[in-house]
Amino acid sequence: MYVNDLIKKRSFKSILLYVCFIFCLFCLDSSCPITLSPSRVAVKYGHSVSINCTADGELREMGWESPQEGIGVEMANYLTWSVTNLTTEEALCFVNMGPDQQCTQRADIVLYNYPETVNIISNSTDGFMVEGAVYHLICDVHGVVPAEKVSVMWYINETYFQKERMIYFSPSRTQDRAEIRCEAHMDLMPEGPYINVSSQIFKINVNCKYICCNLICLKMYINSTAPLTRNDSGIYFVNTSGLAISQSSVFYISCFFLVQVSCSKPNIDEIKESVQMWFKTNITLNRTNNGVDFFCGAVLNLPEIQAEPNQDLTKSSPLNVTVYYLPSINTTKLSHTVPVFSGYAEDLKCEADGNPRPEITWTADVALPPQQPNGLISVIEKGKYTCKASNPYGSDTHVVEVIEKVDYLPLIAGFVAVTVVIISMIFIFIYSIYYKNTKMRRYNLKNPKLGAHNGNVAHNGWDLPLPMTKL
Repeated sequence: MYVNDLIKKRSFKSILLYVCFIFCLFCLDSSCPITLSPSRVAVKYGHSVSINCTADGELREMGWESPQEGIGVEMANYLTWSVTNLTTEEALCFVNMGPDQQCTQRADIVLYNYPETVNIISNSTDGFMVEGAVYHLICDVHGVVPAEKVSVMWYINETYFQKERMIYFSPSRTQDRAEIRCEAHMDLMPEGPYINVSSQIFKINVNCKYICCNLICLKMYINSTAPLTRNDSGIYFVNTSGLAISQSSVFYISCFFLVQVSCSKPNIDEIKESVQMWFKTNITLNRTNNGVDFFCGAVLNLPEIQAEPNQDLTKSSPLNVTVYYLPSINTTKLSHTVPVFSGYAEDLKCEADGNPRPEITWTADVALPPQQPNGLISVIEKGKYTCKASNPYGSDTHVVEVIEKVDYLPLIAGFVAVTVVIISMIFIFIYSIYYKNTKMRRYNLKNPKLGAHNGNVAHNGWDLPLPMTKL
């Protein structure tokens, strides 16, 4: 329902967008430092889209205005607008340059949808036409967006003969049982696909006004529409032809008799013969289809013969496809902010998917360290480092902000060491007091008496035995 409404409103909407675009050309400052990547994109209705808006120079206030997933004002150099289910072509990136000064850039989006049906409409009755009469044929393309990008091509028996939505057709007897079809073409390249959808076969049956055969006399064609007279006596050969067979008859015409020649078409239901048929389809490829084998298959289905339950499918030889696509950086392994300790190196590795294989380069607003293979650099300085992955079909960028983080480990280790020393000294002090009070004894001299020397004590004249009492 939405696609049909979009088709009806598109002409007015296109005019309005065009007027706004012209107005913006006169109002915008030519020095507006905005770059959109990609600059133009074609997206299928309901699919995802992602557009980067980059502002040159220093950090600025920037944002996205859109009916879907709009982004408010942020301080940044770039801002990505992403939508997973796109239903609008309206998206505008803006940058605030200063007080009451703003520059904008509108995204160039083409929202498209494949044709729902392609049918042939005719004023003939079930394909029956009279030779020489004029009929109109309309190629009805329903549900396609944008309609102004669609062109039509007509084929009769697989031979191109016209390029208009509605054609006028006057059949001849030689076109009896001819097959007519139309194709809807929509070219959105290089940003989008090339779409080609064909209608069903429209078979025509031509009814002749006169005899649908030729009379040959002495190898000369005779006008079979003119009556024969006695002056036309002789031998006549009548050739009749149908879809797959022909018949010949010999007639003798005298000065006395008039002969009326009539022809009949063969019964084609009795004819069985091999035919060549072709079918085509349109496939939108993406990166997941790279290296995939495609093939088609056919099964013979005859109404008068009951098909076997497990009839084999006749397959064609495989067609291996190579899909080229622009790079996409793996942001799950490379975050937007990376802390680094002062004096220590941190590895930044940029990985990207693309075909052909993308080339990885790094740039930075500080001194850039040497780049190693496979998109690896070791950084020790804070700053903004930009990874760019590029191949012949496009590029993708990712900015990593490296911030400096204070290493508290030496301080913590020193604090622990000092604490251990202090605790050890307190323990030694307490232990020394405890040892003196419990392990050592105090003695005082009380009532000293000089006694005789015994044999257990050696005397040298200086040592005196003094009796001591325990306190």
